[in-house]
Amino acid sequence: MALCATMEMLAEYVGPKTALKLAEAFGGTDLRVPRRRAGNTWAKLVSALGDEEAARFVHLFSGERIYVPTNADGQREQLRNAIIRELRNGRSPEEVVANVRTIGPVSVRHVRRIARNVRQEIEARQMQFASLPPKK
Repeated sequence: MALCATMEMLAEYVGPKTALKLAEAFGGTDLRVPRRRAGNTWAKLVSALGDEEAARFVHLFSGERIYVPTNADGQREQLRNAIIRELRNGRSPEEVVANVRTIGPVSVRHVRRIARNVRQEIEARQMQFASLPPKK
């Protein structure tokens, strides 16, 4: 999955999987990392990350206040890439919408807009290749 810039910074410390789990559980909030393995925040961390990852996270950031991003940019990029992949596999816009719903909500109109943009990009590339001199 794609990560936004802030998520990439967090992932440098805790790894991409843990960063994504944190975004899913705490995205868009300031998280006060507990100093000890006790209390509500500790219980929420264990629920989101598992005992080992939560313990490692608390060890790294004990007592700190950390903003956990939502990773909206990364999710948008992942959704767009999935739409393009489905379109290239010959799916109709309606089929694409049904297949990518697990990643995020998308409308048929948006899929058609992406399809039009992708077609224009492909046509532009083909024009470039057509203008190249033939191989000898």
